[in-house]
Amino acid sequence: MARRLLMLGFMQAHLASGRSLSWLFCSAAIVACSAGGSTSSTQQELISPSNLKVSVAVSSVTLGDEGCTGSAAAAPSGGLAAADCAPDASRKGGCGGCRASGVQLSFTTEAGGAAGKVALVKVALLDAGTGAELSGLTPANPTAWNGSSYATWNEMLAPSSLTKASYSLSAPPWSTLAGASSFTRQYQLEITVSVDGATIVVRSAPVTREAPVVT
Repeated sequence: MARRLLMLGFMQAHLASGRSLSWLFCSAAIVACSAGGSTSSTQQELISPSNLKVSVAVSSVTLGDEGCTGSAAAAPSGGLAAADCAPDASRKGGCGGCRASGVQLSFTTEAGGAAGKVALVKVALLDAGTGAELSGLTPANPTAWNGSSYATWNEMLAPSSLTKASYSLSAPPWSTLAGASSFTRQYQLEITVSVDGATIVVRSAPVTREAPVVT
């Protein structure tokens, strides 16, 4: 009731001053939309020191098995790239009994400015329900899609370009997080991205851990 009376008082005050109610409702909407912070979006923009404007989005996330290494990169079209099934040092390939963790990011740049270098400053695994940070993950092996497969990438972005990049990630420590229940929970990745020192934070959509493979 007190909240309603307060809002009514604001409305009456704005009407008496000749200002429209649309201004009041717009202001309230801005407050509501900005309260969650910029990291709630799956796409963010930054401008590098060399005036390169970059849009960054999380395209996909794979949360694989604990202790598994290798590539988790899938083709942007949804199919597996040929190299993804190659066995790693443990003889467990990405298409077999061990699934590696990884993330795919899309970088879109506008015309103008100079080329810039990307770095993933931090990758954190979050509980999607609470937003609590559960573990840090280490990115490695940057690759970019060349039209037919992922190839080694120097992490450079040119103006007026679209780069579909993939990084392998260290495996989440599932045994210390939630055990068997980790398959039923939802998670997000929070990634701090830098281009020549200018940083933004992007979050993935909620994802689940990869289900066990029956062999």
